[in-house]
Amino acid sequence: MKKLKLIIGVVLFIGITTNSFAQEGTTSGGGNTPPEKLEKYYRPHRCPKPINSPAVIYNAASTELTIKFPTANGGKVEIYCKGMIVVNTKAQAGDSLCYLLRNYGRGDYTIIVSSGSTVVYSNYVIVK
Repeated sequence: MKKLKLIIGVVLFIGITTNSFAQEGTTSGGGNTPPEKLEKYYRPHRCPKPINSPAVIYNAASTELTIKFPTANGGKVEIYCKGMIVVNTKAQAGDSLCYLLRNYGRGDYTIIVSSGSTVVYSNYVIVK
């Protein structure tokens, strides 16, 4: 009888100890507690802008899109309105292009500017 009580006591002690170690890594704040060490978490960073990439300026008030390609290389401009392509233009090196998106209608626009096979600018805007 003493051996049975001893075995049950040891099994209960091992189960409680294992459970407490398993719960030690969890937090009890409902996920609202700040992390203890930030080194464990991934921090996204911005990729550097490619050299000789075009300068793209969008003015939301006037819906004007200006793209200035460098003298070193040209590229391609694609503008989609509500999923349909409204502009598909290739530009030479040193070209400066200007588009007034309001002239193509209201809605959501996707703007893609590429230089060679690299997308150097991508944006989603809504014209009201």
